[in-house]
Amino acid sequence: MFRQRALGLKSKIIDFLIFFIDKIPDRLSSTFASICGRLMFFLLPRSRELILKNLSLVFPDWSDEKKRDLAVKNLSHYVLNLIELVKARNKEITEIMKNVEVIGLENFSEVLREKKSFVVASAHIGNWELLATMSIGLKIPIAIVVKEQVRDVIDRLFSFLRLTKGIILVEKENSLREGLKILKTGKLFALLSDQDAGKNGIFIDFFGIKASTYPGAAYFAYRGNVSMFTAFTFRKENNKHCLIIEPEIKIDRSLPRDEWILLAMTEVVRRTERMIRLHPEQWLWCQKRFKTLPNKEVNKELYG
Repeated sequence: MFRQRALGLKSKIIDFLIFFIDKIPDRLSSTFASICGRLMFFLLPRSRELILKNLSLVFPDWSDEKKRDLAVKNLSHYVLNLIELVKARNKEITEIMKNVEVIGLENFSEVLREKKSFVVASAHIGNWELLATMSIGLKIPIAIVVKEQVRDVIDRLFSFLRLTKGIILVEKENSLREGLKILKTGKLFALLSDQDAGKNGIFIDFFGIKASTYPGAAYFAYRGNVSMFTAFTFRKENNKHCLIIEPEIKIDRSLPRDEWILLAMTEVVRRTERMIRLHPEQWLWCQKRFKTLPNKEVNKELYG
């Protein structure tokens, strides 16, 4: 009973926040997000410390002032992402795409011309929740893997956005079977590949640190014998976005499966790191990215 009441209260609070965000004029979105980011830095100590720990690990030469400044900008970035998602619910895709610059679409030309399926690895950078919507805006059918987030009421917003824009959702629990089916239907299959994968991940250098990495994108590309790419989105000035589609990752198909997957994911991680260095304030620093050590143990010293 208490749990149901708590969920009900949380739902009402989120409904109110969505209603409130809807009323924020577009021209004030960045200012509002900036104010919220500064408040969150002081009011959410656990999130603040997690971001600062990750920044200290990745950028040990940065001053404390520089890390704090980026942490505030990072928290503001999350708020701005949410504002954009709330407002995107009531927009046509053509309207959303007016604010998106697309670079590298020609890299998809061959697979699109031949109507082949292909895999895209991406990351939690820019407004990643809009990345799939951008694909639909380019008239590229897309399927994405999503976690079941029953405990998080705000997932209603993301699911609404994804479903109403014609994006195919694949539950993570069923991704192996469903993903292989999708690769036979001429669609883009996109996966985010920049979170800690636990003891079952493969360990790849990420900012010079051996980090557990999900091999899913390369696994599906190998099993489906399809092309593999990377694509990232980042925010520009005036709340505009840029979608960068990078060249195909080409690895010798005669290599053993595990070696092929490792080499392909190493390239994905390299490209991801490059994008983060270019736009460090827009990556998901508020995560335990380096939680799993190469010996498969949890990094308690870092994250407690």
